[in-house]
Amino acid sequence: DTGLLNRQAIKGRALVAFAKLAAYPILCFFVLSYLLGAESAWTKAGVLLCALPPAGVVYVVAQQYGADADEIGSITALAMLIGVLTVPAAAWLVGAA
Repeated sequence: DTGLLNRQAIKGRALVAFAKLAAYPILCFFVLSYLLGAESAWTKAGVLLCALPPAGVVYVVAQQYGADADEIGSITALAMLIGVLTVPAAAWLVGAA
């Protein structure tokens, strides 16, 4: 299989999306709260910002600079779909909902 619907490629894209939408907010929480000692409100805001899916402009920038725009576009689209679940989950976890 080749192309955007390749099963192996989808797994790789899902891993990138998971890292952005789950691992990054967790890392942000520990850095802000434990390493930097930020106040609760700043930690909550930082975690929620990190939990947001990447913007569509990433695809445009990838095209402009000759990167693999199709790959980046599919990761961005997948991350947007996953973000429907992860953003409310992050809001609930930090008590901002």
